[in-house]
Amino acid sequence: MDKVAKDLNKIIDLAGNKEYHLWVAKEGYKELGLPTVLVHGDLWNSNVFFQNDSNREASTEVLAFIDWQLVCEGSPAADITRYLLLDADGVVRRGIEPIIFGFYVNCLRSEIPSISFNETQIRKAYLYSFITQVLSLLIITVFNAKSLQHSISKNENIALNSAKKDKIILQAIHAIEDAAIFVENELADVVERFKHVKNSN
Repeated sequence: MDKVAKDLNKIIDLAGNKEYHLWVAKEGYKELGLPTVLVHGDLWNSNVFFQNDSNREASTEVLAFIDWQLVCEGSPAADITRYLLLDADGVVRRGIEPIIFGFYVNCLRSEIPSISFNETQIRKAYLYSFITQVLSLLIITVFNAKSLQHSISKNENIALNSAKKDKIILQAIHAIEDAAIFVENELADVVERFKHVKNSN
């Protein structure tokens, strides 16, 4: 746990800076040359309905996105960041990250050939949003781990609930580890930029 504490200390100045969060939501992606898009704001598995296939199994075809109360204008990387952080464990997310941005841009280009941004720009916007979404993941992890611990304390499916708790905690630890790497490397310039920017009231 010492490593987790050290990694949290590496990201806290940026993650705890309100001005950084506002910049990510309103300006950061624009500085990268990305357009403003419609952002769902709460994209994760429970807010996506998939079409059933002929075997009545979920397919890859999206039937509907639900739960739109956080919809806003923002970064084209906002929803993909939230989706990956909340729904993929560290193994899956880390495996997808090297290819997802190129795939994402290619999918967009197949629908909108005139787009002029590239996977490098999307990846950088993803890193900006990653720091903000780590906080959401931590809040959700604490809430869910507490709920699972309550079930464990009541001797309800101890083995299963313990495994679920371990899995979500590990998912959060991997996200913290990666956020620490990002702020020390690819986001070092952003950390420096916001080092002296104080939170406004």
